[in-house]
Amino acid sequence: MMDAGNEPGIETVVFLIAAQVGKTASMLNMLFYFCAHAPSPILFVMPTKTLAEDLSKERIDTAIRDTPALAPLFGKNKTRSSGATILKKKFPGGLLALAGANAPSTLASRPARILFCDEVDDFCASSGTKGDPITIADARTTNFWNRVKVYASTPGIKGISRIEKLLANSDMRVYMVACPHCHTYQELVWESLKWPGPNSGSGATKHEPGKCYYVCIQGCEILEAEKPDMLRDRGVEFPAYWKKTNPGGGDGRTAGF
Repeated sequence: MMDAGNEPGIETVVFLIAAQVGKTASMLNMLFYFCAHAPSPILFVMPTKTLAEDLSKERIDTAIRDTPALAPLFGKNKTRSSGATILKKKFPGGLLALAGANAPSTLASRPARILFCDEVDDFCASSGTKGDPITIADARTTNFWNRVKVYASTPGIKGISRIEKLLANSDMRVYMVACPHCHTYQELVWESLKWPGPNSGSGATKHEPGKCYYVCIQGCEILEAEKPDMLRDRGVEFPAYWKKTNPGGGDGRTAGF
């Protein structure tokens, strides 16, 4: 997923992902890659200014402090005179600005070649009187031919979800894994998770999710211990891969996961 930010022909990357499974961490990894290897103006937008400040202090500053490749870029001095504040951090060849979707002056104040928008389903409907915050932020990238835009969110209400609409305009990739028994490739779906319970026909009188297993499309039963190798995309005989279910869909320049 993170490699899509450098994929030829791809301008926009969309992540529709469940909570607490590495969405923001993936975006931060992409952010720091650009800081170190493709320095440029970068804008990172959170739903509110407060959340942007929290991200800066709790995750970005910590990563800079603890990562040998990043610390020299940003320096140790966090004073305003050094060009480092909570919402603005300079580095050689670029500037990282953080903003809240509810702060129109910050969104519209500077150009950006790289744009990150996290938790877009929590963005306000309008940034002050300026309109849709995604549209405002997107306009900051217009003058860059090599712009990269990354939108991510846990989905909100079906039918009005921003991230759902963005995904629908992408190539809609799903992760294909091979059954460790019959080697049939398939997308993992919730409905195929099974466990003993009163209605399972197993004779169990209570639900036992600790004994959960997965039934592949050919009927094989896959245990939890077999999952790590299934999910690997290299170093195994049947590597997992991303399949485009809507190839050429939308504008043809958007990778969706």
